[in-house]
Amino acid sequence: MWIRVWFKMIVRVVTANLRKSDADDGAHGWPHRRDLCARTLAEAQPDLICTQECRPDQRDDLLARLDGFQAWGLARTPQDGFPVNAMFWRADRWDVRDRGGYWLSTSPHVPGSRGWDAASIRLANWLVLEHRQTGLRLRLISTHLDHVGAFARRRSATMLVQDASAWPADLPQVLGGDFNEGDEEPAPAHLLAHGWRDAVASAAGTPESTFHGFQGSAWTGDQRRIDWILVRGAVQVRSTNVIRTAGPDTWPSDHWFVCADLEIG
Repeated sequence: MWIRVWFKMIVRVVTANLRKSDADDGAHGWPHRRDLCARTLAEAQPDLICTQECRPDQRDDLLARLDGFQAWGLARTPQDGFPVNAMFWRADRWDVRDRGGYWLSTSPHVPGSRGWDAASIRLANWLVLEHRQTGLRLRLISTHLDHVGAFARRRSATMLVQDASAWPADLPQVLGGDFNEGDEEPAPAHLLAHGWRDAVASAAGTPESTFHGFQGSAWTGDQRRIDWILVRGAVQVRSTNVIRTAGPDTWPSDHWFVCADLEIG
């Protein structure tokens, strides 16, 4: 006779568009905000972080400042080596059991391929992580949909749905990313119509704008929520929040970061 013990645990996930370090941002350039960015992430106390626009120096700077974390992400192209959608995890809590990725294009396994009307090369990275203490597993995906190509965003959403649907239906899956679209626009709508659930709506929250262009609360431009956390499978959303950290002279990024507490098991 044996008895199966059911474990449940809370996993905190943050999605963070870092704003690329090779941009000409003057006083808001990466050297001026990397400590604030790392401190903002550390104070959120995440288990897992999905990033967008990550460059090798940003990955290395964050690893040097986030105690106990490891990171991985496919390079955007073999030539540039940019881990644009790098994922970070607490190495003392999680073991990587599988990992992979694909390009959001008609040639998803060709490194550096650009899809449809996209202005930039876009891809998705994923990890299967096992919690060391409980043995619970989840799949984490990080992506960044194109900022120009509306058709590319819609086709990319279709690929994300097809990919996630191939995995066991009860496997907890978490998707963090900058979709460059807001509520009720085609790409998020397609994801939500095909198995993904919005973390904010699941926690009975109100969507908040996530881009501020290094202006913080003074920003009066695009008020859409373009940074998302979605879930599917055996995962429940307990809470979400937008992390509105500011320093005396800059911000962690030109986006606000988004955090969600998820119950798996």
